[in-house]
Amino acid sequence: MTTWAESLFDGIDLDKYIMCNYLCCLPTDYEGMHVNIGRVLAEEQSIGTWTHVPEETPEVRRRFIGKLLQAVEIPQFEVQRPSGKTRDIMVSYFGQPLTPYLITIAYPTDLFNDDNFAGMMTSTAG
Repeated sequence: MTTWAESLFDGIDLDKYIMCNYLCCLPTDYEGMHVNIGRVLAEEQSIGTWTHVPEETPEVRRRFIGKLLQAVEIPQFEVQRPSGKTRDIMVSYFGQPLTPYLITIAYPTDLFNDDNFAGMMTSTAG
């Protein structure tokens, strides 16, 4: 029996983070990769860059990196996935069956300037 719920809460201070929920639909052959995709999303939307930054130390990464709080399949099957489960309604425009996941990420408020709401929305919404 396999547990499908993946919860990664780590006791963060809610006053120091902005919580963002993402609905992520992945192809069914991405089974089990939703947690890794959530981690990549948390990193890339907070400290990700295309170039090497010499000032990026481990301390800076710990302070500014987004934290993956949860990545769960919707609906959440707590103990075991029903056999023969189909998601006929979750078909993309390309005809590929998809599985929906709820991904929650906490971004440190230190990432954002107090007077830059547009920057905050761009960072969290992509």
